[in-house]
Amino acid sequence: LFILGDSIMSWKDELNNVKKVFANGTTKEKIEYIWDYYKWHLIVLALLCSLIGNLIYTNLTAKDYALRGIFLNVFAEEDRILEFKEDFMEKFPIDSATQDMLFDTSLYYLPKREASTTDISYQTMQTLSAKIAAGEVDFLVADVSILKELTYNEYFLDLSDVLTEEQLKKYQDCLLYYDKSLLEQLYQIDFSSGNNLEITFPDPTKPELMEDPVPIMLCVSDSGKISNLYPNTDKEYGIAWIINGENREKTIDFLEFLLS
Repeated sequence: LFILGDSIMSWKDELNNVKKVFANGTTKEKIEYIWDYYKWHLIVLALLCSLIGNLIYTNLTAKDYALRGIFLNVFAEEDRILEFKEDFMEKFPIDSATQDMLFDTSLYYLPKREASTTDISYQTMQTLSAKIAAGEVDFLVADVSILKELTYNEYFLDLSDVLTEEQLKKYQDCLLYYDKSLLEQLYQIDFSSGNNLEITFPDPTKPELMEDPVPIMLCVSDSGKISNLYPNTDKEYGIAWIINGENREKTIDFLEFLLS
């Protein structure tokens, strides 16, 4: 009870002191008083206001992505990549005030058989999986041998679900397939056993040899635009739609751009 009484008296004394300072004190004395007693309160308040202001500004100025793609193993100069992007935007314009496009060329991956790149490829797979899980990728361009491996991770969309019959017929010479029946077999394998199993993936250009062929990607090696991104190589390159990509129609525009 005595402690409570002392607290009340102390509070009253402080209140009287505040009244005295603000009633009779100079402007400098008032500012010094506020700073002495409320310095940390003001600092925290300023930080909170700055954080809230930054969040509001970010939300108001953030742009939606009209298209987001990943190009694996690109070693082209930055200027060439920017020119590639601008060329596409010129032919298929977007509202640049509210939209943007992202072409990610930072990831490097080689097929599993090339043991020297295991660590790099593993890191790339982690990054790629995270981006796909977050819905941040619409399409993937890479060496067909890489796409063939990734196909059986169920990253890619069945092209018959995104392209019309007319479009499938138009690009039938570029279509590449995977064997869905093999995917069912992979479900039955116990990889935790530690056995190193050699899995032979079928040739994506030969659906007639597959039990259940599904169109899963398109070869774009004949595109001069792809040749500019992947110069001095004799590899075959393909494009695949990411299964949860949001901008499917814009990816079709991108395909038209590549093959035009």
